[in-house]
Amino acid sequence: MDLQQKLENREKVFGTTITSVKWSGLLQMMRSETLDFTIFDFEHGSLTAESAEELLRMCNVLAIPAIVRVQEISYSYMSKIFDMGADGILVPRVETVEQVEEVVSSVRFPPKGKKGCGGFSLLHGGITRVEDFNSRKIIILQIESPLGISNLERMLDFEEADGVIIGPNDMSLAMGIPWQFDHPMLLEGIDRVMEICSERKVSCGIYCDNQAEVSHWRSKGMNILWASSELGFFKKAYDEMCAFIKTLD
Repeated sequence: MDLQQKLENREKVFGTTITSVKWSGLLQMMRSETLDFTIFDFEHGSLTAESAEELLRMCNVLAIPAIVRVQEISYSYMSKIFDMGADGILVPRVETVEQVEEVVSSVRFPPKGKKGCGGFSLLHGGITRVEDFNSRKIIILQIESPLGISNLERMLDFEEADGVIIGPNDMSLAMGIPWQFDHPMLLEGIDRVMEICSERKVSCGIYCDNQAEVSHWRSKGMNILWASSELGFFKKAYDEMCAFIKTLD
């Protein structure tokens, strides 16, 4: 079953992040029956469209769904991501219906949108029809502020979002409670997003740093399990080795 089908069914899906490592062999090492998708972080990572092109092509070869977290909502930026072979986009800081309109217009072919046709990897994966492209390319909205929460129901009225992911760090900042992840205001906001997604039967998730957070939010009903990054995995293993070396005579 492919990623979009799992999202539609609100099944458990697991993804992690590539932020900085540009070696495409990393994807061959990461490929696993457990991994449902990889997010390439163009917003906060050091990846660029140029440096990530080979990574996206490798994902196509290995059949690993590639989701790009874009830097901004603009036609020229978002449209090009799909020209390079991405299977979907994660749109950060979404707050208004107008922003969602711009996203849909930028990444869907007419009549749904205004995306142009071009790019070597645009129609990979057996996509040959306009209808297939418009229905199979994934859009995930990242909700990171009280305004985004208040407008989420209307944003989902478009029925174009395949999932919603909460950004807890930026949401805590927007609420004026930086990194207070157990603050009642933040937890109430997260609960509201989950409630809306449940009512609309839309997949929902939250970024997690570690296994404990993944376990907690899965127990709460979230099905998109997005956790850590290639640098996070490296740092954890490195710290463990350093701690072990200290124990030796």
